[in-house]
Amino acid sequence: MDKALRDKLLIKRAGVSFPLVSLFTEKSYGCGDIYSLHVLYHWAIESGVSILQILPLNDLGYGRSPYSSVSAFAIDPVYISLHLLGLAEYKNQIPNSSLNIKKVKEEKIQFLKSHFKKRYDLQLIKKLEDFANKFSWLRPYAAFKILYEKNEGFHWSKWKEGKKHTSELEAKTIRENISDAHFQYWLQMVAFDQLKNEKDKMESVGVYLKGDMPILTSDNSADVWQKSNLFNRELTSGAPPDYFNAEGQNWGFPVINWDEMKRTNNSWWKERLNFLENFYHFYRIDHVLGMYRIWSIPIGAESAKKGYFHPQVGVSRKEFNLAKLIPEDFIELDLIYEFKEDRYIFYWDFFKMEGYEKLPEEIKARFFPLSELHLKDEEAHWKKNGEIILDFMVENSRMIPCAEDLGAVPAFVRDSIHEKQLIGLDIIRWTRSFEDGSYIPPDKYRANAVSALSVHDTSTALGWWKEASDDDRRAFYSLLLKIEKEKLKEEIPVGKPETTDEKSKDEPDISELIKELKETEIAEKLLDFGLSANSLYSIHMLQDYILEGKLSEAIGEFSSLLKDPDKHRINVPGTPEDENWGYCFPFHAEKLLEERNLNHKIHSLIKKNKR
Repeated sequence: MDKALRDKLLIKRAGVSFPLVSLFTEKSYGCGDIYSLHVLYHWAIESGVSILQILPLNDLGYGRSPYSSVSAFAIDPVYISLHLLGLAEYKNQIPNSSLNIKKVKEEKIQFLKSHFKKRYDLQLIKKLEDFANKFSWLRPYAAFKILYEKNEGFHWSKWKEGKKHTSELEAKTIRENISDAHFQYWLQMVAFDQLKNEKDKMESVGVYLKGDMPILTSDNSADVWQKSNLFNRELTSGAPPDYFNAEGQNWGFPVINWDEMKRTNNSWWKERLNFLENFYHFYRIDHVLGMYRIWSIPIGAESAKKGYFHPQVGVSRKEFNLAKLIPEDFIELDLIYEFKEDRYIFYWDFFKMEGYEKLPEEIKARFFPLSELHLKDEEAHWKKNGEIILDFMVENSRMIPCAEDLGAVPAFVRDSIHEKQLIGLDIIRWTRSFEDGSYIPPDKYRANAVSALSVHDTSTALGWWKEASDDDRRAFYSLLLKIEKEKLKEEIPVGKPETTDEKSKDEPDISELIKELKETEIAEKLLDFGLSANSLYSIHMLQDYILEGKLSEAIGEFSSLLKDPDKHRINVPGTPEDENWGYCFPFHAEKLLEERNLNHKIHSLIKKNKR
């Protein structure tokens, strides 16, 4: 990326985020695909949006979640556009229930395989081998995919043959299944060419693409199968207990072995970044906290509560003895456990447990300080480690990184992201004052950040408005009224006294005003607020741009985007995967181009907020 393009990107911009699979076009086959980007960037030009943000496109195998793929590199063939490939095979009726991605993929693969076989000759084989030579990950992925499909998606550790990767096994698998391997190369080559072509077209008209790079990788993936030394499979990653989940979360992904990554000069990360550069101008670093430290749960633990932040020093037996305490006494009370020989970890909420409550105060006074013994040293260590990793990523990619720094972000991480001038993420409903919990006015938002009304893991903006407490709605609407009042004052000529209409003696009844609001009105007010934030980028879900009822009701059998926003949520964290990720927008992307009034309204809001 040259300096001129980078300078263009680093100005205030408005963007839209959406799962590519969810946005049908009239030329789709069973789901949204790369052609959806083609249609949507034309809509972006009409509406003034200049960033399109999509979820990860990695191959999901037989899964559904875009954050649990069978490859950290390969593009899922479900995103290949049959239309762009020249195949007049359309299945563009939008399902009125959750998308059956497995069925769609099976059908699509059959069309692609038939098309491939008709063109499979020596000339194509040479082209495919040349393509595979460009990417060191492609042959191992193809071998894995062949074995994965033969074993019906079962975890590689359960396979009868091929469970341990070797270069000999990889070569043998490809040699004995050469046409299948070439088909895998071909799928990746087609997806690569289609996605890169769309990105180049977008760039030529001033619309830019933002991708997503998960830092964690499924245990049942080509990467872990081939390079298991880069992952600590004795630990799974997750999140500690919080207000929303008392047991914490266990995501099931192996923890990254950063020492081994460093020993290999972070070549795996560098190759990932280089590959993504072909398609994206920006990329989202999913769960950037994990670059500093990550909640790690030992295999076999019955709850994520039994995890700890990794890497961690722990408290030594000697340190217990110096406090005149014996570790085994507290292991028996289920307050600590031994995670290395003579090294102990305190459970997350040990101080709330019955065993702790029953301890004599004199024992508590000696025991509790041990839980914080190494905290300052560990935070300094985590900060240093995270910054080394992030520096590497910034130095080895021309893309602009955007850190997903949500959740309980410790002060040292927040400080680090600020010092490194990384672009963060502020979700409007959660962006509040640390002092009193009040909503922060838009001019006080972090400049070096993305502001968003909602993301794929939350309800839509209107969904939040409807589910929020009365107090939260009143507080937020009061802020909106205050902003409107201040703008009105600015419009009154200097020296002109306020008229009775301009100055009301009585404060309005906020609750009554809220009751009178129509969904279209609050949707527009929320979007206007989001776009007015001081943030460098303001990127909102496509659902939050639907400000008029006509498009919302585009297909009668669907729930209204405005009246039933809870039906238009993409993912609910902590719930089964098969209940999520199947969302479809209730209109074809081309319909957006027809909505002249809506597009004019969005364009006006973006222009008004100088984006």
